[in-house]
Amino acid sequence: MSSSRIVFAHYDAPEDVGGVSTWLQALVPALRCRGLDVRIHILNLADKPGPNLNYFKAAGVPLRAARWPQTFRQGVRQCVEWINADRPDIYVPNSVLPAYYAGAQARLQGVRTIGVLHADDAYFSAVMDEFIAGNPKTRFSALVPVSEYLSRRVQALAVPPLPCQRIPCGVPIPDKTTTLSPDRFKIVYLGRLVEEQKKVSEVTKAFCEAARRHPTLEAVIAGEGPARASVERIIAQHPHGNRVRLAGRLNHQEIYDLLLSSQAFVLLSDYEGLPVSLLEAMACGVVPVCLKIRSGIDELIRTGYNGLVVDDRGESFQAAVSRLMAEPALWKQCSVKARATVEKEFSMATCHEKWFSLLTGLQQSAPAINFPLVMAKKLPRPNPKFAWYEPDALDRLLPFMNPIRNKIGRWRRLVFKQNKPAN
Repeated sequence: MSSSRIVFAHYDAPEDVGGVSTWLQALVPALRCRGLDVRIHILNLADKPGPNLNYFKAAGVPLRAARWPQTFRQGVRQCVEWINADRPDIYVPNSVLPAYYAGAQARLQGVRTIGVLHADDAYFSAVMDEFIAGNPKTRFSALVPVSEYLSRRVQALAVPPLPCQRIPCGVPIPDKTTTLSPDRFKIVYLGRLVEEQKKVSEVTKAFCEAARRHPTLEAVIAGEGPARASVERIIAQHPHGNRVRLAGRLNHQEIYDLLLSSQAFVLLSDYEGLPVSLLEAMACGVVPVCLKIRSGIDELIRTGYNGLVVDDRGESFQAAVSRLMAEPALWKQCSVKARATVEKEFSMATCHEKWFSLLTGLQQSAPAINFPLVMAKKLPRPNPKFAWYEPDALDRLLPFMNPIRNKIGRWRRLVFKQNKPAN
């Protein structure tokens, strides 16, 4: 069992604060401690190392890393070369576009591949289109959706069925929990500072409005991202922005210190999978106040029991904050039940055990693998839903080349017709 090799492909960036990275940083060392030969391949979005590369190096995890290639084909080639170098039995192309297509090449040669579905967005919809509902020869060997909603989606797409196990990104259960203060109520947002998905400017405005309505309320926004300037501007221009603090990027211990001093955790995203930061907050007894979305929230939060689910970022959100501040008994019940919910099903230990069982099960049924992989001469164009990939130079020229090729073809046919000998 321990002779089999597992490779996770992942990404890195200097300001990465995502829950997916937090999850993988915990999972990989835990699996290695249980005797599995787990390795990491990292494509870096910047020239300097980010938190993922630094973490795995410090943890002694065998890894390969390179700057994110300029073109899609170069990225796939890099991933194929790494696969040939490490020869994994199981390959997990985790949120890395070239790795998905390299994994498809590996699948043809017998390597087992696992698709981890982290979010309900266009990117993972494309992953489902291509590697679950697509070519039967290159689809994933097994699926790991993080939420019940995603599990239902992929099971409907996988015909014939694929092994599918819902495994959330588990979180540690701290010894302490937060408490309710009589003279201060702190709400917190923890995540990427982006407009798409997280709507962080609207969250900031909602925090400023809550501060206006409640003199004892404090708010903290923790994270980094391209919308930082917008967040800073909104706070600076609001009359009550002095009680809304931008904390920036925090390390692991600072995150838990912040959560253990907060009373409500706010998540008002357009979409999620099953948010790691939300689970971390609930494990600390912080009461969640979340926008109702399709994936993750409904299966995790029962409004009035272990948190509050709101209908919008306006009055519904403000009413939920006011209710928690005005009803200490409700806050206490939601705090206790929030922690109990995570302890029961979403603890790090529980989720790591599920991953260990999945991986060892796939190892036992692994087919013969034909190395080395041969890079395909022609790769399929990535699904347009991936949106941000950089096409090859040839791809960029095709719109200009095709009309020229058509003209040349018509000219050749005309010349051939004129020079054709008479019967």
